[in-house]
Parts: sequence; structure tokens; C-alpha cells
Amino acid sequence: MTVHATLRRYLPALVSRIATPSIALVALALLPAACSNEISVTGLRESGRETGVSADLTLATIDGAGLPFNLGSTGEAIVEVMSGNLNLQQDGSFMRQTSIRTTSSSTQQADVSSNTDLGSYTLAGESLTLFGRGGTLTGTLVGGQATLQIDGREWAYR
Repeated sequence: MTVHATLRRYLPALVSRIATPSIALVALALLPAACSNEISVTGLRESGRETGVSADLTLATIDGAGLPFNLGSTGEAIVEVMSGNLNLQQDGSFMRQTSIRTTSSSTQQADVSSNTDLGSYTLAGESLTLFGRGGTLTGTLVGGQATLQIDGREWAYR
């Protein structure tokens, strides 16, 4: 287990036992320095869910394969994922961007489009749930990496 994952797992219980609020704030302020630069935890737990997690992650693989990733073809076009980002904000909001290239099978002309999904997220332990305009996505957030299950595929963000 990474230092970050260990701190994320045990710090909330430790902070809840500290009687002086100022000591709790100092402990929380030190946590991001002990973690990777990609993810920091700066909030407390509310109703069993962690708040204050921020992360700026880049899509690295889909089903373990690098990008661009071929999602398939329709006979008329080939659809590929070129890149992606997942941004989690401390206020519980997220933005997920994906760049898609569609190449015509007949003309070989390629069009690139960007899809953006916005919404809110919850984190319960390592379980991550995104509630966006495009629907609900589930996955995990562990040690600087998020994985999401999207259309039966595992999208890994680092």
C-alpha cells in the first residue's frame, strides 16, 4: 500500500480522535506534502464519504492497451480514443474530457472531436462514482491512479 493510500485510509480516523481542531487542520495541511503531486486530500469525511479530494489525471490505457485505442468500426468509420483527462475538484465536482478520432473507411478523412462530461463524484474508501450528464460511472481511486468502467472497458487514468 502506498504512503498516500495508507494516509487516506487511516488519517480520517486519527483526525476524528484529535480534540483540538487546530491540530487536525495542521495534520490535514501536511497530508498533501506526503502524497504524490497528482492527488491531494484536504478535507474531512462527511457521512461516510471523503470530501476534498483533488486530482488531475491523464488517460493512460484502455483495457491495458495504450493510446490511440481503437474502439471499433461501423463499416463506414473507425473510431479511436486519442487522449483523455479526468479532473476531480475538492468541491466534489468533476470534468472528464475525451478526444475521439473518427476516420472514414472510404475517404480516409479523419475528424477529431472532444467530448466533455461534467458532474459530481463521491469517494467511499477507494470506490469512485461519477454522476455526470452522460450517466453514472464507477471505478476506483488508488495511489494516484483512477480506473473507470466505461462500456465494459477499463479506462486507467494516471
